[in-house]
Amino acid sequence: MPPRSSSNHHVVMPTAMLTGALLSITVGAALYLATAKAIEGDAQTRFRGMARTAQHAIETRVKSYTDVLRGMAGLFHASPETSADEFRYYVEQLDTPRNFPGIEVMNYARSVGPDGLRAVDAEARSSLRRYGMPEPAGKLHPVPGRDSYTVLVYVEPATPQTLSKLGLDLEARSYIRNTAAESRDNNTIAASGFRVMATPGPIQNVLAMRLPVYRSDMPANTVIERRAAYIGSVGIGFGVNRMVNGVLVGFPIDGVRLRL
Repeated sequence: MPPRSSSNHHVVMPTAMLTGALLSITVGAALYLATAKAIEGDAQTRFRGMARTAQHAIETRVKSYTDVLRGMAGLFHASPETSADEFRYYVEQLDTPRNFPGIEVMNYARSVGPDGLRAVDAEARSSLRRYGMPEPAGKLHPVPGRDSYTVLVYVEPATPQTLSKLGLDLEARSYIRNTAAESRDNNTIAASGFRVMATPGPIQNVLAMRLPVYRSDMPANTVIERRAAYIGSVGIGFGVNRMVNGVLVGFPIDGVRLRL
């Protein structure tokens, strides 16, 4: 009987085929990595571009708010006797909810000496009575060692939260007093150190900016002249979150969040 042949067969892959398979895998992996890297690089480039666009939009928005502040200063510079009704009409014409949606409050504070405190206190109380708001318990009175006071007399929009600040002496605290004096002497915007006033709602991160106002019939080229011509300051408070969210609402990258 002839011997049985073995049933185990060993298939040997030719060297050329093995080399080709390895080369194919290597090239495929390299192409995949290159493609993934290119896609990632493109995504990073687009993200950086959109982030720069958002940054520019935020800077533009802040610039528009400082322009509003300078416009308010111009109002009182041209007419120091601007009334509360005239100030309200001016604010209404700005249509801040549509044109400057981040702005929460706008106000004017008058600068007076010790002898002017009684009149400015009476003016603030009259406005509070007009809106049916309770008057503050204490009255403004001279403080030894102080010769200037900056008191809030106009505020818009008129809400219980904002009206409650009428008659507030912005220079009551020494740090704020020094900041206000520096702003007055240099005719610059003060962006910190002032009490925040916000409209109703859970507002967070509200930034206040103030700008000095000088009489139009007096020179204001030197520190001494500016001190003599100074009549008060205008201020705005705007919600940083609301402003930034308005800029980033259309951030066009799916699955990406940008936090500032």
